[in-house]
Amino acid sequence: MRRIFKYPLGIIGGIQQIEMPAGAQVLHFGRVAETTNLWVLVDMMKFTLPRRFIIYGTGHEFLEGAGEHRYVGTITIGAYVWHCFEVV
Repeated sequence: MRRIFKYPLGIIGGIQQIEMPAGAQVLHFGRVAETTNLWVLVDMMKFTLPRRFIIYGTGHEFLEGAGEHRYVGTITIGAYVWHCFEVV
């Protein structure tokens, strides 16, 4: 059974780990009201695995030694621009 779920992310705080079903597909990184989220297509019949995400502001240094980063999306909050990456 496949569904789209929303997973909240904090803007600041380093690497964030989220449990989601194996093979889950990240669809969108965005914001609703005051909450920053990932929208993910998941298969509820699969076992869960941890996935790691990190958000950087424009001009911020990438976390050394965290591993390879896969771009997810960008949002703006006021005058600030934030970029989400999955750490793989």
